[in-house]
Amino acid sequence: MALLRHLQMSITPKGHFVGCHAVPLLRLHKGDGIIAEGQGERAHQEEAKVDKRLGGLRDYKMRETSKSK
Repeated sequence: MALLRHLQMSITPKGHFVGCHAVPLLRLHKGDGIIAEGQGERAHQEEAKVDKRLGGLRDYKMRETSKSK
């Protein structure tokens, strides 16, 4: 982060979080939680299934609202 600031490069909010806040939070909570490979893969498959089902909705806001139900 210090190098990016020294070079006056822009820093995204995600980059700021990772560079400044992620490590202290990981230390505070003693890791990032254990997610087995199968659980992560299943979550991706479920999301893909929902995306495919709702892909016909052109209204972005309505599609995302429907996903959250």
